[in-house]
Amino acid sequence: MMRALKAGGIDPIFSEGREAAMQKHCPAPAYYELRIEDITNTQFMRDEVVAGMAVKVPTPYLRNLPPVPSRLIWMHRDPGEIMASLRRMYPKENFARIYPEWPEGYYETTKAMRELVDDRKSASVVDVQYAEFLADPARVMSGLGVPLTVSAARAA
Repeated sequence: MMRALKAGGIDPIFSEGREAAMQKHCPAPAYYELRIEDITNTQFMRDEVVAGMAVKVPTPYLRNLPPVPSRLIWMHRDPGEIMASLRRMYPKENFARIYPEWPEGYYETTKAMRELVDDRKSASVVDVQYAEFLADPARVMSGLGVPLTVSAARAA
């Protein structure tokens, strides 16, 4: 999604150092992620996240988004697929130790963060199913409600 948004004309804010580290684990065109240290730094988020940009925020850290007018693209992905992706990226990690309550904890965190986001008057949410995005990116990108060039986004 972040690659598609960038290609469609919405610049992401991300950490170049994190990008380089991610490329070592699993080469791909781009991840466009911030460091967790930045996402959890409320002042950084207030100072750096501005109108018109995209920022990728893992669900547990949505509480750190500044209360400014925003459009949240909530990507829904099967937790089994998420874990498989993490294992591909970090094959040496012990995810049973890191996430002992998976996937129940994932569902609980997602529910709590969704309630928090839904209570914010400054945020509007568009729900996107990951599988639908992969199957028909142009249709999904057209329905996001953000100003972007759909054909360029789809190509990404």
